[in-house]
Amino acid sequence: MGIAAKSGAANKNVTSVGYLKDPTDPQWANDEGMKLYKTVIANCATCKPEDGFNLYGVAVAYTMVDVLKQAGSNMTRANVMKIASSQLNETNPFALPGVKIQTTSSDHFPIMQEQVITWAGTGWKLQGSLIDERGTIK
Repeated sequence: MGIAAKSGAANKNVTSVGYLKDPTDPQWANDEGMKLYKTVIANCATCKPEDGFNLYGVAVAYTMVDVLKQAGSNMTRANVMKIASSQLNETNPFALPGVKIQTTSSDHFPIMQEQVITWAGTGWKLQGSLIDERGTIK
C-alpha cells in the first residue's frame, strides 16, 4: 500500500481481509511474534523484513516445524501428511490475534479465519471481530 501511495494512488480507506500481521505496521512493533520474525529474517542476507511475502514464508515454516515436532521420530511421508492435513491446532505468532492454524479429518485447510482490515494511510486497522470460513463472526 505504501508503494501504491508513493505512485499517487488514492488508497485511503481501502478495505481487505487478512490473517497475518503486517511487518510494516507500527502497531506490531513490540509484538513477540514480530520480534521473532525480525530475529529469523535477520539471518537472510537477501530478504527484506518489510516484505509481507517473507512474513508469510516464516509463518509457513513455523507451522511446518510444528508438524515435524509432532511427527517425532516417525518421519514417514504418510505420518507427516496425516499430521499436516488433520492434526494441526496451533497459535502461529505471525497470525493476527485469535487466528488458529488448524486442520481436522474433515477440513484440511489450515486457515479458517480472517479479519476485515482497512488501510488507514500508514497501516492496516483491524475492523470488527474474526470471521470464520463459514462467514460467521467469532
